[in-house]
Amino acid sequence: MKNLFILLCATYLFVSCGGDNSASKDNSSSKDGATKDQNANKKSPELFVYEGELFSAPKCEDTEGIEIDWLNPNSMPVDYVGLIKVCYPDGQLQHSAGIKNNKWDGELYLYNEAGHLSVLEKYIDGLHVNSKMYRPDRTMFFQANYTNKSRDGEQIQYGLKGEVKMVSQWKDRKIIACEGDDCPEL
Repeated sequence: MKNLFILLCATYLFVSCGGDNSASKDNSSSKDGATKDQNANKKSPELFVYEGELFSAPKCEDTEGIEIDWLNPNSMPVDYVGLIKVCYPDGQLQHSAGIKNNKWDGELYLYNEAGHLSVLEKYIDGLHVNSKMYRPDRTMFFQANYTNKSRDGEQIQYGLKGEVKMVSQWKDRKIIACEGDDCPEL
């Protein structure tokens, strides 16, 4: 499984960093709403743009779930399964997340005060499996894929034009390998 993860990461880096993309004109999107921005200059890297309907924060009253003061799964009843939400004073959604067996389960959305999606995270039975962070213009500036509760895995940081600034591999909450202009000295 670890070798498959490494192979997928290497393939991603090879495809995203090299070659001429002029033959690829589709605007395919993934389950989580990230798509490649086809308006980017051929010579510049492609931006990952969020196109899901939940980029703009909905009103709390239009969002299912139990409203709480802060996203803390330990404050929920053990047998509760469903969505919980936190709202801004103006009634706009601030956070929403799925919970099951007193653990995060499903997608967690965090919105800034302007109503734009800032963070989208995925959890499976309490395990944080990935994170994506967005700028107000819907472009992703950070993504991470984790393999365990120690958050071992890969993190990628993007510049303003979608260029990869840093790809780092993490183990035991420390960087063990890094490529890119923004890498710290190891």
